[in-house]
Amino acid sequence: MEKIQIEKIGAIAIVSMIFLSGMMVLPTTVEAQQGLPDLVVKNIGWRFPVMEDEVLLGTVYIENTGTASVEDGFWINVNYATLPGFWQEATESLQLWVEPPIRAGEIKAVAFTTTALTTHQTNFDVDLDIFNNIVESDEDNNQMHACLIAVGGAPGSSLRVPIYLRNEMLMAQTFTVEVDETTIPDGWGFEGGLPPTTITAAPGGNVMLSESITIPADTIENPIFRLNAMRHSDNQLQSIFIKVLTTPEIGFSFNPYTKIFTAWGVDHLQQSDFTISSTILSQEGYKTVEEFTVTNDRGQYVRATLEIVSTKHLHMYEILEINYNGVTTIIPEENRFLTMFNVDKNGQLQRFSQSMNYAPEIYTFTRYDGKYDQTIMEYKNLEEKLTVTFDGFDALGVRIENQNILSIRLDTSDTSVPLCVNFSCFAGGDCNAIMQ
Repeated sequence: MEKIQIEKIGAIAIVSMIFLSGMMVLPTTVEAQQGLPDLVVKNIGWRFPVMEDEVLLGTVYIENTGTASVEDGFWINVNYATLPGFWQEATESLQLWVEPPIRAGEIKAVAFTTTALTTHQTNFDVDLDIFNNIVESDEDNNQMHACLIAVGGAPGSSLRVPIYLRNEMLMAQTFTVEVDETTIPDGWGFEGGLPPTTITAAPGGNVMLSESITIPADTIENPIFRLNAMRHSDNQLQSIFIKVLTTPEIGFSFNPYTKIFTAWGVDHLQQSDFTISSTILSQEGYKTVEEFTVTNDRGQYVRATLEIVSTKHLHMYEILEINYNGVTTIIPEENRFLTMFNVDKNGQLQRFSQSMNYAPEIYTFTRYDGKYDQTIMEYKNLEEKLTVTFDGFDALGVRIENQNILSIRLDTSDTSVPLCVNFSCFAGGDCNAIMQ
């Protein structure tokens, strides 16, 4: 049962999180009391690129870190702001109903749909169990703020990104704004938080900050900068993220309904001047070695060489090589992406599972249960194991970003078309693609 309430409320919203595998993540470590659930916002993701006035699909990932199941439903609030920045007032508020159960240690994905308020940026604030339906071991960890701004930049240039800092308190406040230096790649420059900047804002004031980023001429990176703001009066900390795109990105997906394998050239900005091409290097029986290239309008490209095996009920591929501009070549470590499936004569998915190895010791396992119309995803690495439950059919694909092979959710809202590899958002029908 789906329940959604939407409320327009005035001006803007806020944000704070860490970027992990294409999704916004808020890490939490909670010592749960015996016998009680504890709800936290694990992630928030959306379809990209974000285009003003177009449909925006999003997902809130709710984790039960407690020691007991959540057996009752509850409401969550998703506030959505127009301006990017810290402590912004929400423009729109959505209330979403969450069906039980959520077992101890489980993550439940809750989908929502809205209309994008701006282009290439999002600013969300999520609150769980807003009417206190659930007794938890910790009632103070039910919030998450998530803001991402995507901007394009040419190697050898510089750019400025406006950020807003709002004083929501009744008295003047002092803030410290600081960039996380670990998010600045070698050779890049960042001003407007390096060194830390002290800001004073009047009650209700909204100060515009101008962050300056210098891009090295030889870069092939698309870094994500983390900018933190701390309010001195109560030591409250919020964060925003700025992704600078200088280099094409490429992704791969397989649709079991149509048996179509697709290579995508799409990023957070959906630059329409991308071109994508492919060349078959060899073919023997069920096995094909193929080279896929995405090129931007400046002639920069990323190229991936794949070994693909495809049969009636199985599709598998491995990324053999990644090349940037004919200069930087990467031989990926162990990786393999296997999908097993069966679609009956009526077009119903009877069996679907994925076993995906993105790097040594990093795995995902996905299984669709047609009886209950649910998808279970498991993520494992050396440090943790996560289990996520989705309503309906869901699947994972691959993106190559910053020389790394990353897992990413596919847009499965229409299984009659190729499944786009951009869910922490969506590109509608405008993705550039090559279909096999």
